[in-house]
Amino acid sequence: MLKFSIYPVLGYQPETSMMFGAIGFIVFSKSGSEQSDHFRPSNISPYFLYTLNNQMLFAIDVELYLNNDYNLQFKPRLYNYPDFFFGIGNGNEPEDEEIYTNVFQQVEGTFMKFTDEEWSLGIRFDIQHNTLRDFSENGQLISSGLPGLRGGFNVGIGPAAQYDSRDNILYPGKGAYLRSEVNFYSDALGGDFNYTLFKIDLRKYFSIKNSKIYWHSRGWAILSAGRKCLFTNCKNRWRYQAPGNCQ
Repeated sequence: MLKFSIYPVLGYQPETSMMFGAIGFIVFSKSGSEQSDHFRPSNISPYFLYTLNNQMLFAIDVELYLNNDYNLQFKPRLYNYPDFFFGIGNGNEPEDEEIYTNVFQQVEGTFMKFTDEEWSLGIRFDIQHNTLRDFSENGQLISSGLPGLRGGFNVGIGPAAQYDSRDNILYPGKGAYLRSEVNFYSDALGGDFNYTLFKIDLRKYFSIKNSKIYWHSRGWAILSAGRKCLFTNCKNRWRYQAPGNCQ
């Protein structure tokens, strides 16, 4: 099975002006595999966006399932795009927002080995180079001295574990998904930063009365620890979502 589709992207934001681009989807799998209890087709999704302010996003999301034994995910990124800084601590207001430009190149991903039909274990890697510019004059960020303000290399590696009982990874109607990752960033790996990043992603899918209306609940957390943490990655967050969709 091989499917391909492409869609235009058009939008506007004050910090970008008009933006336009395209996103593509390539899905392929062995014939008959869509009848399995856990349909896991390989898929590639390229994305390109350009703005009238000469800003750019280019990304490719790749997820490959190899002989039902291994799963390789990797995401190359090329960004020259605005980002936001909301201050340090919890006492900041929305009007404290500052805009700067983050120019970065990144390759991140995981290589996993299935231990059975639902569990897999492996390693995660992240290689990134940042250059920051276009700071707000007299803003808090430019005078903060935060790690990474002058850019640099960010290199990390660590273990990953995943439980996936979804019936279909593209359009799940039932099952659960749990992913846990730990990344150790270190100058010993050739980077400029030393910290640890923890990620947890938990999702539950179910249909409503055997109809084509599906609901899923999702909670995820990103936690960081370390004295020299790249400030764009130093996030301690927990979020919960419960969206529904109709297929």
